[in-house]
Amino acid sequence: MSKTKSTNTAPTHTARVGTVRASVWESHTETGESRFKIIISRLFRRGESWERGHTFYSDQLAGVVQVVGEAQGWVERRRRELAGGSNAEPVG
Repeated sequence: MSKTKSTNTAPTHTARVGTVRASVWESHTETGESRFKIIISRLFRRGESWERGHTFYSDQLAGVVQVVGEAQGWVERRRRELAGGSNAEPVG
């Protein structure tokens, strides 16, 4: 398996629905291949501070599904862009 290297300090892309978010991180293997890691999380308040959790209540599942779909779409568009596809849309 190729090692991956990431120099990003922030996600490459973030999809949000309410307090649920999917963060997409792009890294590169030693051979230059792009790899994508998706982290699903939710924000919640504990006292005066905001924290991030990785478990979800049943009423948050629709948001989880939506951000995962958005993240998947973004990754697919980014792969086409990297491949130089003729109908690749700029990823934003």
